[in-house]
Amino acid sequence: VFIWLVTDANGRIMLRGPFPWLAMGVAALVFAPDVAWNAAHHWVSYAKQGSRVTNFDVARALPYFAGFCFGQIGLVTPIIFALAALGLWRLRDQPAPGGHLLVWLTIVPGVVFLEHVISGPVQPNWAAIMYPSACLAAASLPMAVLRRWLTPALALGFGLNALVSAQALSFILPLPPRIDPLALQLSGWRGLAREASAGARGFVTSDDYATSAILAFYAPPDVSVVGFGPRWLYLGPPDAALTGVAGDLVTRRTDTPCPVVLGRVTRRQGHKPMAVYRVCAYTANVPGVVLPRP
Repeated sequence: VFIWLVTDANGRIMLRGPFPWLAMGVAALVFAPDVAWNAAHHWVSYAKQGSRVTNFDVARALPYFAGFCFGQIGLVTPIIFALAALGLWRLRDQPAPGGHLLVWLTIVPGVVFLEHVISGPVQPNWAAIMYPSACLAAASLPMAVLRRWLTPALALGFGLNALVSAQALSFILPLPPRIDPLALQLSGWRGLAREASAGARGFVTSDDYATSAILAFYAPPDVSVVGFGPRWLYLGPPDAALTGVAGDLVTRRTDTPCPVVLGRVTRRQGHKPMAVYRVCAYTANVPGVVLPRP
């Protein structure tokens, strides 16, 4: 919004009054807890996001960029995506200052996510901050265009939403696991935690933060789930008593060292296997953080 005020003639006139500056002060005050938390935790959020440019890899960035673009088309639905893109393109030359504001509100977050793809994938839902302004830009199109495309856009959007919701709730489409992202993300976690915790020695951990968090949510109350590494230090102090204690490491990664395989556990959707995990003998060589339970 500030960039819009500076670059627009009407906006620069508004900057002569107190209200834009008052709004920026309120925004800074609302955001102050984030800055305070980071200041007390070695600026971890900013260090993580700001370090992306140091990991630039052209070979990976292009697939990440393509995945980001196609992910937006799929998530927004193709017709609404096309209407929003057309609306933003038309607004760039419109004299109305409100149109320029919509462009800035969409383009600036887009540039941030383009910076993200140079080092890693961007999940489609991350860009949701762009959707309100992009949809308002679509609504600025001539009425003749909207009359022609609004009904198909709504039908496709509601239809896809109903299909995805039905698949998430009941998995009505018999898709193979490798092409069913809903099943890969949602299915079988309770059973995996129960199977991985059965007969656990000392504690359970994982080399994947999502798996560790889900184990902490679903594992039985009498089984401790521990996180190792700097990521977990922000949840609580490390427990030095865990150093040297034997436990079980649950991993899906093939490159994780596992000299002693205690067994394998499978995450399933019904009777259909989703993923197989190794359970490895693990002895903590650093203090760990006992993850909070629900």
